[in-house]
Amino acid sequence: MGNSQSQQLEDTKNKLVAAEQRNAALNAEKSKLTDQLQMMSQTMDLQQKALAETVDNSRQQLQEREDQLSQALKQKQIAEGLRRSDALLAKRLLHAQLQHIGGEGTDNFVRGVDDSAKAAAMALSAHSELELREMLVLQTSEVESLKQRASEMERASIAQRRSELTRELWVPPSPHDSYTSVTLRSARGHSLGGLRLKPFSPMLGFIYQSAELDQPQWGAVGGSLLMQQSVQEWALRAGICAQPAPDQQVAVSFDRNIMSDRHAGLSYSFKTRRDSLTARLFGTLDLQGGSQHRHGLEVVYDM
Repeated sequence: MGNSQSQQLEDTKNKLVAAEQRNAALNAEKSKLTDQLQMMSQTMDLQQKALAETVDNSRQQLQEREDQLSQALKQKQIAEGLRRSDALLAKRLLHAQLQHIGGEGTDNFVRGVDDSAKAAAMALSAHSELELREMLVLQTSEVESLKQRASEMERASIAQRRSELTRELWVPPSPHDSYTSVTLRSARGHSLGGLRLKPFSPMLGFIYQSAELDQPQWGAVGGSLLMQQSVQEWALRAGICAQPAPDQQVAVSFDRNIMSDRHAGLSYSFKTRRDSLTARLFGTLDLQGGSQHRHGLEVVYDM
């Protein structure tokens, strides 16, 4: 009997050691995945900053081109007015001089000089209009190119902001998941339907926006439900996200497992940007009274 108890004690110790080793391995893998997610988040923030700067530069160049075009049109109008004024003044002076010198016998001469002046003015005007037309065609082509480039960058920036919004308001995928999804987007909302293949789990989600994401101020509310039948787990996330100012963004989301009380958490995120400096405060609070709280601060400075 003593040998049996010793053997049981030894088995228990071995199981305990194996459990501790497995726990250490899981903690190491969790730390590695957390580092990877932070690196990915920093990289995406840098890309978003560069994209926003490029869009701003394109808009500034487009405005400069439009100003140059407006200035050229004003100069054309001024030159046309001066040309007409000079022609009228020359005609009046010539007519007055001829009346003073020759009297009525000079009417035919005045008429001939008038026709010659009109022909010369028309030739000069045609030449100037041809040059101006060529310049306008070139300026218009450049303006259209800049508009197209700015539009493409604007669409890419909005797509990036939509992806960030879905990460804040929908259940995040695991790095080990294989899944496929279909997302329908409109100007004010998104709806998602998808399947996670390993394990097999259907997922539904929605987002409603108060305005487009390229506006200075907007708000959004949304949520998603992931149903994992194999482990009897229904993961629910609901939250709000808002941009009260062009350089500020705040998000709060609530996570809950409907089928059990093992997990309930509140996540928050606040991001602000000033010139080349971006700071993001984020964290997760364990609402079950546990100790699995997580808080973090990211600071990025663009050189």
